[in-house]
Amino acid sequence: PMAAPAVAVSNDGKKIAAAWMDMRAGNRDVQWTVGTAGKFVPEATVHDDAKNVQGHPSLAFDSEGTAWCAWEDTRSGPNDQRIYAADSKTRKNVAVSAPAEGKCGYPSLAAGGAVLGIAYESGSGISFRVVSGN
Repeated sequence: PMAAPAVAVSNDGKKIAAAWMDMRAGNRDVQWTVGTAGKFVPEATVHDDAKNVQGHPSLAFDSEGTAWCAWEDTRSGPNDQRIYAADSKTRKNVAVSAPAEGKCGYPSLAAGGAVLGIAYESGSGISFRVVSGN
């Protein structure tokens, strides 16, 4: 089964991205696809950790038209859920939240101008980080 879909459209309206939680492999993963209207690339796993649980993706496009995905990730342990992000160009997984923030969840990406930011629930409330931009 699949759940928690997310979608984003680039500022120029030429690109679209979709992401979702996917249980087809028996573990909760985050899958995504990025493409143009009517032509998506094959879906892929957004994270580079095959052993643990990932979920609740969020999507946005930056000012250069690159798709970004943020998600919950338990690669540091089931009681140490953190927020990670990756872009569609490099696909490098980057830790967004810090261990001292406690269990983090429900990321929400947003872009405006040259800034891409992410808000998420943390152990102390709501946290915000700038992921890319000035």
